[in-house]
Amino acid sequence: MTGLTLQKRLASNLKALRKGKFTQETLAEATGLSSQMINNIEGCRRWPSEETLAKIADALDTDVQNLFVPAQEESNQAADLYKLISDKIIEDVKIAVDKSLEDFRKNNKE
Repeated sequence: MTGLTLQKRLASNLKALRKGKFTQETLAEATGLSSQMINNIEGCRRWPSEETLAKIADALDTDVQNLFVPAQEESNQAADLYKLISDKIIEDVKIAVDKSLEDFRKNNKE
């Protein structure tokens, strides 16, 4: 995972966690940060310090690590991809087993 990917995840999660609870301005007030700082974090223009992350997490009543946990959408995409891969592997195994059984039957008839 690149730093930019992590920064984008933080921005996305921050927006999602404050949705319906805080505007950028009210979150800024609750954290003692400027609304421009919140805007810069969400816009991936600034990387917050540990202290800033702690203030944001406290205001959002969450743990700091939740600011970096993959969003549900990402988790769903990963689950969908896993299912597609699993289905393809199962299909390939079935084809291989069927072919082996067919070859076995041919060889035993002779």
